[in-house]
Amino acid sequence: MMTLPLGYRAYISRSLQSRFPNATDERLEILVQSILSEIAACREGSDDWDESIEELIEVLIHNREIESSELTEEIILQNLKLRRSQAEDLKVMCVICQCEYQRKEFVGKLGCGHEYHADCIKRWLFENNSCPVCKCKAIDLI
Repeated sequence: MMTLPLGYRAYISRSLQSRFPNATDERLEILVQSILSEIAACREGSDDWDESIEELIEVLIHNREIESSELTEEIILQNLKLRRSQAEDLKVMCVICQCEYQRKEFVGKLGCGHEYHADCIKRWLFENNSCPVCKCKAIDLI
């Protein structure tokens, strides 16, 4: 397990807050964790920390800005087909959180037909305007 030098986590967090001022703390934490995972993968086996790590962080943050879906909660809710889970759903697993549906939970369905926990797919769509399974565009912004 790679240990990030003291201060880099805070540096990443501050950088993200300045670039995404309207993002919730939960969304920022997801982005921080994602960037830390990518840094760990890129730097695996290396204890040599220098200016290049800051360059890597900037590239990863910039990539998040490009990948961000720009979907608002209002747009997501207008386009997400919601229903309550039923008995036949109870053995089905949400591929985002890897948990089985519980009776009468809200399930969100995308245009491609794939379904997820409503809260899971809403969080996903804030970051990615695509289906987690088939990668087709989730919501058209025309």
